[in-house]
Amino acid sequence: MDAVVKVFCVHMEPNFSLPWQRKRQYSSSSSGFVIEGRRVLTNAHSVEYYTQVKLKKRGSDTKYLAIVLAIGTECDIGKNSSFSCCTSKYSCR
Repeated sequence: MDAVVKVFCVHMEPNFSLPWQRKRQYSSSSSGFVIEGRRVLTNAHSVEYYTQVKLKKRGSDTKYLAIVLAIGTECDIGKNSSFSCCTSKYSCR
């Protein structure tokens, strides 16, 4: 279960009828799991139209800022870089 993380995302959808404006911000949470290279795999709809993504490990209160590396909407997969702030459990860059 240490490979499972909670993904917190702030979204802001574009307004396609008025492209110079954006719609209201909203937040969501989902789950993801750690894969090779300190990366996290989650669903694409979890990080769609993201403005900020944070990750939280099981049993921890600390949220780590993540960088979205790729979003595959066709297969509903999103890949985030893992923890930007290291702990002893994960190797630091």
